[in-house]
Amino acid sequence: MFKLVNLDTQKLFQDLPAKLLSIALAFGLFFFNRLENVIPKTILAPLNLILPAELSPAENYPRRIRVLVRGPRERIEQIDDEDYEVFGETREDRGEGNYLIPLRLSRAGGKPPIEGIEANLEITEIRLTLEKSTTRVIEVRIPVIGNPESGYQLESIQASPPSVTVRGPRTRVNSLMRILSENLEISSRTESFSTRLQLMSPDPLVDLVSGSLVDVRVNIVPIIEEKEIFDLPVVFQGLADNLSVLSEPVLANLKIQGPQALVNQASPQTLLPTIDLSAIVNPGTYDLPIRWNLDPRLSILDQEPKTARVILGVR
Repeated sequence: MFKLVNLDTQKLFQDLPAKLLSIALAFGLFFFNRLENVIPKTILAPLNLILPAELSPAENYPRRIRVLVRGPRERIEQIDDEDYEVFGETREDRGEGNYLIPLRLSRAGGKPPIEGIEANLEITEIRLTLEKSTTRVIEVRIPVIGNPESGYQLESIQASPPSVTVRGPRTRVNSLMRILSENLEISSRTESFSTRLQLMSPDPLVDLVSGSLVDVRVNIVPIIEEKEIFDLPVVFQGLADNLSVLSEPVLANLKIQGPQALVNQASPQTLLPTIDLSAIVNPGTYDLPIRWNLDPRLSILDQEPKTARVILGVR
């Protein structure tokens, strides 16, 4: 009697331990490669607080929460802080005090989860002190840096609005004295100007309800000074060829006022007091006004004399 032997079956079980080991190694390498391609990453997702309407945080708190994401390398490398957001929410309102607020993680903008990505919060709750929210109107102040050009001065600064409304936790809002803007630079300015400045929040827990910009009008004016000049010789102009001046020389005094730079430039040579004789053709005695070579931006406060008696004779 003949015995039938399946040669294929014999080949299948031939060197079975070695074959099983090879299969195990193949599976191991497969999962190792899969694990090697999975990497972790930590991001900082923004925290949004949802609190009862009349309560505000009374202490600084983390504005971002650490989130551990894990998944395929090619997807993980594309994830950043803004792909997720964290919500801290409590509907409980038991007045001012300490609250334990649970946190939940969500895709930013309500988007669906990213396939193949695992995301978990590092912490699941935060403890906050909450206070009653309050509102106040506070004066705006404009810090000034530098000085105008020599001879000019800062006359005034007008802010619009002159005050702003703020809202935040009771103790923080009540401690505020003023709201400052960013610095106003006026170095080397010679003219008035207008600008718009950013208001600086004095406290991260206090909101500028009425806006964060202020319009500013800056008035730069010349420094006004006075000056007196004495014993200036008066010059006769336009004397006819057939006439001569017989009277004594005339000396004049002058007091002027105007922009500092112009006043400083005024001198006997530039002012040049004169008496105009061009309309006189006959000898005689005349009371004539003394005129000054004066910049129109300068004003005469006083002069002595205003007129002079001039005696003219035949040459």
